[in-house]
Amino acid sequence: MTLMNQSIQNQQTRDELRQEPETHEIYKVKSDNVIVVEGPLRTEEDYIGESWIVGSSTNGIVGTNTGTQSGAQQVVGGSGRVQVLKRVLNPNNIFNEVFAFTTFKDTSNTTANWDTTNQNLVFTGSQTATSSQIYLDATTITQAKINVTSTTAVTSQLSTDGSTWQTVSNNTQTNLTSSGTALYFRIISSESTTATRVNVQYS
Repeated sequence: MTLMNQSIQNQQTRDELRQEPETHEIYKVKSDNVIVVEGPLRTEEDYIGESWIVGSSTNGIVGTNTGTQSGAQQVVGGSGRVQVLKRVLNPNNIFNEVFAFTTFKDTSNTTANWDTTNQNLVFTGSQTATSSQIYLDATTITQAKINVTSTTAVTSQLSTDGSTWQTVSNNTQTNLTSSGTALYFRIISSESTTATRVNVQYS
């Protein structure tokens, strides 16, 4: 072997020793289970109220005050508008409340904190949480089951008219003493506690 060939071979050996090891990127497929809960369907009718009407001798005049709004002002659009709830339907007759919204909160009769930020219902003593209509349709409800997830035991009640309440055992199918075409729930606590979910099934 000539000196030149030896030098070339030595250089090749040095080059091979400096080579980086062969690497391979490994990708791991991760699957996440996403639970999708279909919410209630609410139908409302929006009554126009004392709106401006073209051709009307009282609500169609722009300019001079004609006393169309209780003798106080000329009305142009929407005054006295009324929204009426006509129907509330739930998939598979199951209503789920996770306190993300106040859509079904009865503001007038709820003293507990309906916390949409942290998505829970917070009782700080003897307090009540009452829903608006969670079901409303032509079919009569005769049985229901409510399941309240809370840190301590609470009193659960159901009603078909929003005024007459029936105390029921948690997560137990119950024959309603007063059947009807609407359904409400009420939760009562005598101590500090937190509820994270209310599930109502009815038939």
